[in-house]
Amino acid sequence: MSEFPSIYALSRLTALYSALKVTTTLDDLSALVRASAVLPPHDTLPCDPPDDAPAAPPFSIGASNWARGVPAPTSMPSWHASNISDDWRRAFYDTDLRLDPVFRLSLTSTAPIDWDEIYRDDPANDVYRAHHRAYGLGRYGVSASARGQDGSLTLVYAAFDFSPEDWATQHDMLTCSLQIIAAQLNQKLQDLKPKRTGLTQRESQCLMLASLGKRGKEVAYVLGVSKQTVDFHLSRARAKLGASSTMEAFAIASECGMLKDVVVNDLPLCRPTHPITI
Repeated sequence: MSEFPSIYALSRLTALYSALKVTTTLDDLSALVRASAVLPPHDTLPCDPPDDAPAAPPFSIGASNWARGVPAPTSMPSWHASNISDDWRRAFYDTDLRLDPVFRLSLTSTAPIDWDEIYRDDPANDVYRAHHRAYGLGRYGVSASARGQDGSLTLVYAAFDFSPEDWATQHDMLTCSLQIIAAQLNQKLQDLKPKRTGLTQRESQCLMLASLGKRGKEVAYVLGVSKQTVDFHLSRARAKLGASSTMEAFAIASECGMLKDVVVNDLPLCRPTHPITI
């Protein structure tokens, strides 16, 4: 095998890192990741590609982001982009393939994960390796993750179909490149998030009472308003915080210090240790 594939991959990852700095929308960010392995003009490469250079990208790359906390293997990411087929992703998330030891370790480890080192430790992992190969992923892979100050997690992964000699030569450089890209991508995703605005007094009161286990009618009775008004305030709070549920809105508001000193009818409300979903 020519040395071109490994040099090519390093060139494309370097280009991806540079382009991340100037990307201004989430749609552009997704398109950038998907196109990061597309063959560039020859004059941008450190060497001319061989005559038999593959038409398809010689490596697969993807990135996923979870908004907060250490995600479970069953948690769907809040943002995802890759040049891997949708069939691979659906098969992965719809089956027990989410128990893949590489994936589970990638969600908690601060160090990059060499797929081959994990898979070869246990013959039972052959099913995961076979799945990747069935969907066109390369024989070697690396995952790298980065965490943001807001608790978000970004996971970047790439698979390469190199010769053993190429992989041994470029492993460290490719791994380092993915670590840098994961950190840059995580920061860019934080920068592009919609800015959260503060909660009104009523929105804070509704969230706190809901977290104490009170249902809509009970919250309405305590506040002396209609249930429709409570629903409106909770809906506004969820929208402001980018939350899909009242429980998630309460967790985000608590972490951001938005629910300090909430008072209802001149009585302070204490935040519960274990919020209850309504």
